[in-house]
Amino acid sequence: MRTLTLGVVGALIVLQRIVISPTDVLASTGSPPSPWIATDIGDVAQPGHSEFETSGGRLFVTGGGADIWGTADAFQFMYQPLSGDGEIRLSVIDVQNTDPNAKAGIMIRQNLDPGSPHVILDIQPDRSLEFMRRASPGGLTTFIAGGVERPPAVPGLFGYFLLRVTRVGEIVTGAIWNSTNGGWTTIGVTTFTSGPVLIGVAVTSHNPSTLNRATFSGMPQVLTTLPWGNYDVGEVGLAGGASYTDGTFTIRGAGSDIWGTSDSFHYVSQGVEGDIDFIARVVSEEDPNSLAKAGILMSGCGQAAGAAVVLDVLPTGEIEFMSRQPNQSMVYVAGGSASFPVWLKLSRVGNLFTGSISSDGTSWQSVGTTDVPMSSRCDIWDYAAGLAVTSHDPSVLNTAVFDHVALNSPPFLADIAVRASDIPENNLHGNWRAVPSATSPNQIMLATPDEDFATPDAPLSSPTNYFEVEFDTPQSLLYTLWVRLRATDDARWNDSIWVQFSDGAVWPTDAPAYPIGSTDGLLVNLESCKRCGVAGWGFQNRAWWLNQSPVIELPAGHHTIRIQTREDGVQVDNIILSPSRFAVPFAASPGWARNTRMFY
Repeated sequence: MRTLTLGVVGALIVLQRIVISPTDVLASTGSPPSPWIATDIGDVAQPGHSEFETSGGRLFVTGGGADIWGTADAFQFMYQPLSGDGEIRLSVIDVQNTDPNAKAGIMIRQNLDPGSPHVILDIQPDRSLEFMRRASPGGLTTFIAGGVERPPAVPGLFGYFLLRVTRVGEIVTGAIWNSTNGGWTTIGVTTFTSGPVLIGVAVTSHNPSTLNRATFSGMPQVLTTLPWGNYDVGEVGLAGGASYTDGTFTIRGAGSDIWGTSDSFHYVSQGVEGDIDFIARVVSEEDPNSLAKAGILMSGCGQAAGAAVVLDVLPTGEIEFMSRQPNQSMVYVAGGSASFPVWLKLSRVGNLFTGSISSDGTSWQSVGTTDVPMSSRCDIWDYAAGLAVTSHDPSVLNTAVFDHVALNSPPFLADIAVRASDIPENNLHGNWRAVPSATSPNQIMLATPDEDFATPDAPLSSPTNYFEVEFDTPQSLLYTLWVRLRATDDARWNDSIWVQFSDGAVWPTDAPAYPIGSTDGLLVNLESCKRCGVAGWGFQNRAWWLNQSPVIELPAGHHTIRIQTREDGVQVDNIILSPSRFAVPFAASPGWARNTRMFY
């Protein structure tokens, strides 16, 4: 893990920036802007408070209390309700050192009782990370996993740490954004109730006699439309939001317009790659302004002023098909009229975009075509596609309802998954052997004996103990590497390998991809943080203490991966190269780093 860089994070993750009037500033005597609520939990001794600085876009949460630990907590909590799957993201930029165990972070909590079950991912004044859980009311809080973030290069600066907690069903995952490697680093995974919960920001001073003021960049971003991102783009005025229930998106967006050289709207989007068809039905739209819009939009980076193509409907039923060339103004391409509900479709083939409408989702009428060089490679994805809503008035929200949303991607986005049983015996060298394993795919794993092998500081140009994996890629793409490993006897000195490639380039540096025959290699270490140990099979794609990227750009054709022993006693049974499902920035690991039962 490494310190986050504000500029890099700003380019990769669009954080929710809420612009509100000075009368909406949070205070200990007031209420946060809906749906946020601020309160003290437990015996804090000194009342806490939360406030948002509109001029600098910073959130300050000030809390007292003895701790978030043991059987009861005491802290300041700024929260909102969450009924289903969702996640919260927030950037921590300072935590006061009121005590070495003071905490600032993000939390999922069952209720406001001091002994409530919860899951928290927090950072302490020394930049230590804690991922913890209380499983039952009044039960003990347990430490699950953690780590230590490195200080920034600028003396006296705490850092910039983007935290994320995600709940899917009964599984909760804590992660931190690693800007150097361009992806999320999982801190820990645990189970938690799938019912209604509270989700928000927690701060404790760990010292009842004083208050701890923690500083965050912007308001928290709460996503309830997974795997779709949900955020405001541009200077929207009122903060927008979105919800998803049984196939229906309800999106609320303010903003001035999607027009001119810069847009402002609420966006529910995914990063996509290559040619696609994107379909959605607009069921209804409010009428806050005659030029309010609800539609589908493809954009270079989900940015306010980038290349974009939009097909939208106004409250009157008027259809607009518009596009913006890079660094230019939006232009009107073509239009039409329809009645609600109306089906919209945007199709991309290369740089050619076609907009179509339908009354039944079967018979389509072309609205127009436009040519826009969309590919921006501003991130690992090629461009963004999503649902866009603007009120054309920053002082009011426009609510639109969408259903039948379908984003049809090309088949070449499929993952490449290699099992140990797929690797021929003549590709195993030295002491690597295919051996039976009841917990591996096809009951076969590749293993090395634990013989106190000297751990090399770098891979060897002509190794003795290695195996090679051969595979084909259908098209030039960015692939994120994942390896499922296990350490003999669950010993952390048996848990690492070196990975090298026959060709390709490392993203984002374009350096040669850890070439076979060299002493350059990607170190994959199963243990995900210092002294946190290993347990059973786990997915990993880097070493937590190194600045190495597991994202490789591979051309179409045949390739070879060479895996060398770094620590003997290591075992491997599954290798994945993913351009989409398990790729940055989607940050979905194929499975847990400990005791995973997933394989592909």
